[in-house]
Amino acid sequence: MRANRSSAPRRTPPLWPMVSAARSAMDRSAWRNAGRDEYEFMWTGISRLPGGRAAMRLVIGGIAVLMFPLAIVMVWHPMGPPPGLRTGLYVGALVASVALGLWWMFDPRPSWRHAIYFVVCSDLLILLGTAVLGAPASRICGTTYLGMIALLTAALLGSRILALQCLFSLAVIGAYVLYACLYEGETLLSLYVYVAPAMTMEVGLPLVMQVIVELSRRSMTQIFIERNRDALTGLYSRQGMRFALRILLRRQRSEVCVVAMLDLDHFKRFNDSHGHAAGDALLSRTAEVLRGELDGALVARMGGDEFLLYAMRNSRYGADSVIRTLRRLVTPDGGTAPIQGSVGVVVVEYPDAASLEWATTEADVALYEAKADRSRRIVVHDPGSVRV
Repeated sequence: MRANRSSAPRRTPPLWPMVSAARSAMDRSAWRNAGRDEYEFMWTGISRLPGGRAAMRLVIGGIAVLMFPLAIVMVWHPMGPPPGLRTGLYVGALVASVALGLWWMFDPRPSWRHAIYFVVCSDLLILLGTAVLGAPASRICGTTYLGMIALLTAALLGSRILALQCLFSLAVIGAYVLYACLYEGETLLSLYVYVAPAMTMEVGLPLVMQVIVELSRRSMTQIFIERNRDALTGLYSRQGMRFALRILLRRQRSEVCVVAMLDLDHFKRFNDSHGHAAGDALLSRTAEVLRGELDGALVARMGGDEFLLYAMRNSRYGADSVIRTLRRLVTPDGGTAPIQGSVGVVVVEYPDAASLEWATTEADVALYEAKADRSRRIVVHDPGSVRV
């Protein structure tokens, strides 16, 4: 008797991981924001430590500043830059490195884009500083400073930026080796003693570092999710909402924000009469509806049967659309409403942390107004531009 083929488990094609990796590598939107999530994750974690931000600025900026005392000795070294223009360019690169480090140290809030600038400028200065040196050995050995930048990239900016950094390092080493073999009488074998350590420091070690950092980042992300998400609904917890809102305000500048507080009607009575399992199912169903209907909104379960949401929109029309959706969700239309509850809404123009804190309190007031008059279901406070 033949086995039923349809019942056999499907096996993932052997090439599928490679195809998935190739698609990820070709994702243009991911490349446009390459390193952003990794940097924000690391910066946020460091910021939570006392003195963490200052230490980060000092350590990273110090890498660039230290290039001057470490490398200035090469001016007098036999394999250093020849006198004249090349020495001037070499010293100029070192002075620019000090300026770059001081810029980072005194930047009050180094952003993801600033980190990209720092890496690119560091690479170019190291390229200039090594290109003017007088011997193949010193040029190739000098590229090992790119390894420091690669390690920094692995820690702060993730795999995509690190891949570009490693390709840049390989290109520089390859160019120096090719030039030495064509014009300076060197051979690949004679240069191997310099090339192998350089490639290890600039590519091998940073890649190992990236794997360790990525595994740590993923485990920390899992811990963060467990701490900042409501276990029942998967929505943000109260603490998680504060954290997510802080990140959103830092990343996004929206014209309008709709702040809404929602409370289920007679939930305690429902829980007592139908059991806790049914109550949990109702909360989960409510969370699914809010997630599905309010695209891009931050939604949290604040405890019990109360929900809070922030919907950032770029126009008043977008804000009105959110309010219409909330009204539809809690208003019966010839049957049972998708969510049997009451909503208090506040519209905030040009939202910031202070105005949203005020609006959250005001939305709670509007919610109690809606619960006091069951015929209304939803109460909207729209004071126009709110600046606190």
